This record gives sequence, structure tokens and C-alpha cells, in this order.
Amino acid sequence: MIDPEVERPLPWITDEFSREYFTAWTEQRLVVQHCPRCGGWQHFPRPICIECGTVPVFEEVPAIGTVYTFTIIRQMGMKPFRDEVPYAVVMVELDNGVKIMGNLTDCPIEDVRIGMAVEGYGVTHGDIGIPYWRPRSADTRHARTEEGGIA
Repeated sequence: MIDPEVERPLPWITDEFSREYFTAWTEQRLVVQHCPRCGGWQHFPRPICIECGTVPVFEEVPAIGTVYTFTIIRQMGMKPFRDEVPYAVVMVELDNGVKIMGNLTDCPIEDVRIGMAVEGYGVTHGDIGIPYWRPRSADTRHARTEEGGIA
């Protein structure tokens, strides 16, 4: 199972858009680009809207969603990953339709399911935060339902 506190290779951040996304995770915030012109949402961060070419803005959104798809990694030769197999990599769909990939923690791999309610959290490494996902607690699901979102 993945231990997010273990030192691992980090993303090579070469642009201001990616930096804003990964820095927000150090504060336990999920920011996603939203286009003020056409209303489109997009991830990964880019300098222009993929729908209309306007400059998008980052907006904070709840770090909750559902597992859209997943895979179980059973073989990996590189440290630290080889010591953590098997582990789940999930594609999470947010309420706004954006999909974000990450490792799933705090869940046995045999319990991972498409449609599983999950919440994101960041683990700080240096000056960036790496996003991880875990099953949503009953309290989080209840609170989100009262807001009108997906349970």
C-alpha cells in the first residue's frame, strides 16, 4: 500500500500554471482552471482554455469526487514503489466533470470500486504538495449531500 510520507520522485514543474496547482495542495486546497468566457473547466493546468482560447483562472473546488476508473499496480522495479505494491491508481471525477489521477491510500486494493466516493488531500514535499485520494468518510459524505452534491 502507498505511504505518502515516503520520499519519491516529484513532478518537474516548469511553468507557473503547474506550480499554482501543486502549491495549493500544500494548503490542502484543490484548484482547477475555469474559463471566464465559455465556462469550461480543465485539468491539467494550461495557459489557455482548451475550448475557446481565453486565459483561464484558478478556482478552488471541493477536493471530493468519485472513482471514474482505476488500475492496480502489481509490479514495479523502482524504489520506493517496489516496496509498496500492490497499490491503486485512480482517476477521480469531480462534480464539475474534471478528472484528476492519483494514488489511493487508506483502502485495501480489493475494496476499490468504480463509483467509490473519495476525498483528496495533499502531502507536502519541499515547496509543492502531491495529491492523494482516500475513501470519503461517512461524515464527509453526509456533509456533501446536504450541500446538494454527490454522496
